[in-house]
Amino acid sequence: AKVKGLPLTATNIRNNLRAVANPPGEVIMPGEFKKAFDLLRKGKKINYEGAAGSVDFDKNGDVVTPIEVWKFSKGGMVTVRVEHLF
Repeated sequence: AKVKGLPLTATNIRNNLRAVANPPGEVIMPGEFKKAFDLLRKGKKINYEGAAGSVDFDKNGDVVTPIEVWKFSKGGMVTVRVEHLF
């Protein structure tokens, strides 16, 4: 939204999330926002990957990335299951 010159409103951010969070595009990791803005200003596509994994949206705007359920015990963190919700 910002690169397009739009005001930073919740609606404008929502309407532009899929364009920067889904493939195709150069992968952008957390902390690479300057790189992301530079690429967008040049008309390039980006694919933001969140700190915990992909942030891909389906056609309805739902995040389609699997969710991992963990359990913490004295031995550390253990994966209980991976849920594919969509």
